[in-house]
Amino acid sequence: MSTSKWKGSYDSGTKYNKPGDDDELDRRPLTVMSRHRHLDGIGPQDLIRTKAFKLLNCEGRIVLHYIFTLACPKKDTDTLQDYVINEMKMEKNHYMKRFSKEQHKQILSDKTGNDFDISLLFRCLGLPLNHLTQCGDKIWTTPDDTKLEYLISMVKNHRNDLSHLKEVTTVEGLNSLATEVKKLLSITYQLAEKRYSDKCNPGEVDRRISEMKDNIDKIVNAPMGPDLQTAQIMKELEDQQKNHILDLTKYLKKNYKAKSNIHPASFITHVESLQIQSVYSKVEVVEELHHSNRTNYVEHDKMLLFETSDGQEVSVLVVEGEAGMGKTTLIKLILAEWANPPEEKNTIQGLHEYELLLHSECRNKSISSFLDLLYVSLGNTSVLLSEKQLETAVQKMKTLVLLDGADEWNTNSKKLLQDLKERIIPGSCGKVHLVCTTRPERLFELFSCLKPEKWKHIRLTGIDPDKQKEFISKFMHELQRYNTDDAYTLNLKKDIQEPVSSMIDSLEEFLKCSHARMGEQFKLPLNLALLTYLWRTESDNIRKVTTVTRLYTTFHDLAQKRLLERLVHGSKVRDRNEWKRLCDGFLGVLYEECLIALSQGALQMPPECTKELEGYCDSNDLPSSDLLENYMDVYREWGPHGYSTILAPPHKSKLEFLSALGFINQMCVDHNVQDILEKMKNLLVNKQVDKNIVESILLFAKGQLHTIKTIEDMLEKLHKNVDSYDISSYQNMFIIMAGILSKDYPEHLHKYGPELLKLLNECRSLEVKDGHVASALALLPHLAEHTELKIKLEGDPKHLPDLPKFLRLVASRECRVSLVFERLLYKPDCTVDHLLELLQGKK
Repeated sequence: MSTSKWKGSYDSGTKYNKPGDDDELDRRPLTVMSRHRHLDGIGPQDLIRTKAFKLLNCEGRIVLHYIFTLACPKKDTDTLQDYVINEMKMEKNHYMKRFSKEQHKQILSDKTGNDFDISLLFRCLGLPLNHLTQCGDKIWTTPDDTKLEYLISMVKNHRNDLSHLKEVTTVEGLNSLATEVKKLLSITYQLAEKRYSDKCNPGEVDRRISEMKDNIDKIVNAPMGPDLQTAQIMKELEDQQKNHILDLTKYLKKNYKAKSNIHPASFITHVESLQIQSVYSKVEVVEELHHSNRTNYVEHDKMLLFETSDGQEVSVLVVEGEAGMGKTTLIKLILAEWANPPEEKNTIQGLHEYELLLHSECRNKSISSFLDLLYVSLGNTSVLLSEKQLETAVQKMKTLVLLDGADEWNTNSKKLLQDLKERIIPGSCGKVHLVCTTRPERLFELFSCLKPEKWKHIRLTGIDPDKQKEFISKFMHELQRYNTDDAYTLNLKKDIQEPVSSMIDSLEEFLKCSHARMGEQFKLPLNLALLTYLWRTESDNIRKVTTVTRLYTTFHDLAQKRLLERLVHGSKVRDRNEWKRLCDGFLGVLYEECLIALSQGALQMPPECTKELEGYCDSNDLPSSDLLENYMDVYREWGPHGYSTILAPPHKSKLEFLSALGFINQMCVDHNVQDILEKMKNLLVNKQVDKNIVESILLFAKGQLHTIKTIEDMLEKLHKNVDSYDISSYQNMFIIMAGILSKDYPEHLHKYGPELLKLLNECRSLEVKDGHVASALALLPHLAEHTELKIKLEGDPKHLPDLPKFLRLVASRECRVSLVFERLLYKPDCTVDHLLELLQGKK
């Protein structure tokens, strides 16, 4: 028997709300009764529909309550809340989010659950309870008549279907439905008996099945007149429909307001306390016109207009930007401004035209379709309609979908994009628009996925140097106002009496002085925000920063100081040296696991990496939450076996930075070979190993410990289970490694410098920006003649004293060269003729 298809006049081919979502279809206005008047007030068809609903709403509820009593062996004096929190150890805030306010009241007032309706029982069973999988697992929705979870979903879904969608209008249809329901509920009882065999009394399930079938027959054969019994049945149905539809926009806007706050150091402070609109500064934007191979400057407030500069209407907007260019911050601004009251003026035009705004991160693995996105975004409201009704309603609304981070996508988020492109956008008649952000390296793969859908391509180019003072001024004032830098814990509390204006002036002067070396790096909003934060807490140290790698290193050092001070301050068992040793050990594990994650192209730490980190903490009696949250974003998911931890680096650049430290940690850190050999010798002697064998072991160990590891050896080890790997995926990490080696391990630079050059050469192209000109001048003679050069200069060339010499060297080589002076796009009075003359007569 298949329970996924119903015979007769009732056909349930529809999938409903994802397991785990609140099943509150009863909030819809009554729709199952006939819409036409009848002489007796209630006609025969109304009575047939009422009977159809009654037999499932009554007997379906009874079978789910029976399973509830088996799966929740609590004391009679305890509520479900008592049992789940005290016995199953579920955190209270997680539990509270599972139910509506009305459901919480009913749970607290009805300890037995005898009066729980189907919606509430389904919600309880998916917590999960004993021997049931957590709602959200595929077992709840994958058709399989041998799985109890799937049949529980079918009971609930078919009840909902009869409430709102399908009409049983004939006696034949009612009889057919009754037969199918008997089969469905019988199998559900039998599977429950099989799973809870130790709790079921002999013969109890057979008795229950017999009573269920008898009662269904009584309902079907009950008199057809509008008597008191029928009126009571209709009252039960109306009770299921008593609540009103939730206000979609109020729910979403409240949610988006909460998630749109930011903080440049959130992965240190763990607080996103700054309102995005109070600190946001406009970034420069250009539109890429691929058909004419040129760009157009775009006014920031008009970037979301779904029309190209030549007047073509499009449904998709692709926003490109480098790491740290402000793509996610822009998304947060859009969320915050859409949530504003209509009378408030927004930074971006057109947002108030959208009735609905949906947002998802492409790193999210749980969303693979537009329907999934609706369920996740709309919460309880999504289950008020069937999936067809829900999608149709949204397609008729002016809707904006935001997909952040296509460079971090996975199999499921690609499916979501395909669903939007192939079904939802074409079916919306121009009402559904999509904004997709990406790093440059995934741009053309994204375009390939979008074809043949028309799109507009804009690129964020950063904070103009003329606007940097405005940017740091906003951030500095907000940081001062919220005072969330955790200075007390760090013992870095500086003189609060120093005026904010003085800090802003000194930081602006620093930016001017460092422009020639790092000018383009401070066009990135992320770097400028980090710099502003560090200027308040470690201005003496930050003045020494000359590269973006040093900026990240300084921030990393600050995170370690913060962690160590907190651990030492809160413990009387271990001294500072012991805590330092254990934290350094944790970092060693962290670096190694980040390398593994990067090698797998993962933007979330693989489960086995998370287990290694948690295992180190457990074996050394360390507070894992403190250590993990100091370097990673930490999420917790409730599953059938309790909580599992999900780790993700706050930014891909952070993962690359930690991975670079992982390589260097293995290559350069001195492990004191003599001390290790001495300990090995003592161990072997104590075990009474033969003297000759001891000498052989020590000789071998000495050779291994003194072996200089190559970067390629470590890459091969990382990818030992695959035939090949893309060396270019490590390009940014190699550049970071070069920066760390030159500053912190200069004695090792001669060992690994040539190999880094070789590996960068294998990446086939060298990208040169303002801050890279001097290093590229030194590097280029060592690279192969055919190495492609991509030179993109954003600042004023007069601040790059090495540029003429570099361009002469470029002109002497036989290679493909791309040369872009971005300043000419918005500073037409700037001239570079004297530089272009250096390339005359050359390819």
